[in-house]
Amino acid sequence: MTRNITEVKTQMGEHDKVLKSQTTMMHQVKKDLIEICDRQRRSNLRILGYPEKSEENEAKLIQAVFDWTTSILPDVPFARYDIGAIHRVGPKRLGRKLPRDIVVQLCCC
Repeated sequence: MTRNITEVKTQMGEHDKVLKSQTTMMHQVKKDLIEICDRQRRSNLRILGYPEKSEENEAKLIQAVFDWTTSILPDVPFARYDIGAIHRVGPKRLGRKLPRDIVVQLCCC
C-alpha cells in the first residue's frame, strides 16, 4: 500500500512538472500571438468620415477608397492590389448621421 502511494505521489509530481511546463508554454504562445496580431494591425489604415452609400459592397468600397486616395495623394504610388481587405466598422444603423469608419488592411508586399 505504501508503495502505491509513493508511485501515485511520483506520478503527481511528474504531472505537476508537465502542467507547469505546458502553462509556461501557453503563456508564451499567447504573448507571441498578441505580438503577431499587433504587427499585422500596423499596416491598417482607418478612414473617418468617408460617406457611406446604401448599395455599398467590398468591391465598390475598394474602388471608392482607391479613387479617393489617388486623388488626394497623386504622387504616392498606390494600386488596387495594395488593399488586402477593407470593411466598415460596426453595425449599420438607420438614421445615423456620421458614417461608420473604414478599416483598410494594406498588403505588405
